Amino acid sequence: MRQFKIERQDRRLDITLPVGLTATDVNGLPLDQDVMTINVSRSGALLKGIRGKLQMASSVSLSRSNKREQFQVAWVGEGNSPQAGQIGVSTNDPASSFWNDVLEIQSQVDQAGVVTSYSKKPPAKQKAMAQRA
Repeated sequence: MRQFKIERQDRRLDITLPVGLTATDVNGLPLDQDVMTINVSRSGALLKGIRGKLQMASSVSLSRSNKREQFQVAWVGEGNSPQAGQIGVSTNDPASSFWNDVLEIQSQVDQAGVVTSYSKKPPAKQKAMAQRA
């Protein structure tokens, strides 16, 4: 079976950050909880630690670093799967700057050629480079 690569508009950055989430669950009950990012991009994020049921296209509010912005649920992890408690969110504002500070720091690090890891994943092993004689 052939695998398809999904082309995304924005590059995703694997980073774990605390985020406040405020929403209304599928039963109309308010959710106000602290969750973590798995990855972020200019236009959205993948979040984990969601307690409660959210549905696709519902509105959520995220807050971090004195910022607050509205997002829309674009994906919900299945209940009995490894993705349970995860949601993907997309910004409602095409000119969003919610993640800019994090993405700009990573861009500067990439340009400087410094290898860093923001998540708890083990760093990739570097390949040896041949030396000229």
